[in-house]
Amino acid sequence: MQRLKILYFIDGPHPTPAQLEKAAELNASFRNVSKIVFRSDTEQGTPVERCDAVCGRVIPPQYKEAGIELIKLSAPAPTNPILSHEAPGAADDD
Repeated sequence: MQRLKILYFIDGPHPTPAQLEKAAELNASFRNVSKIVFRSDTEQGTPVERCDAVCGRVIPPQYKEAGIELIKLSAPAPTNPILSHEAPGAADDD
């Protein structure tokens, strides 16, 4: 049986310990969303990396629009609002 390719999107250079734990459970590979450059609508080709599913707090809309399965996570939100780019107390929408 072939292993599923799952991409776990993070917004920063390093995953948190909770993200590392969840990625290990899913056998997922991390992608830093701030480093991804998508092709424009005028260029031909698929702008998303081929995968079976995606997860994370910051999934690029291109993956949602491509109809790729989204995996909802229950990992805790980062405690530093500067790193998470969200206001303190924001809901965890993994």
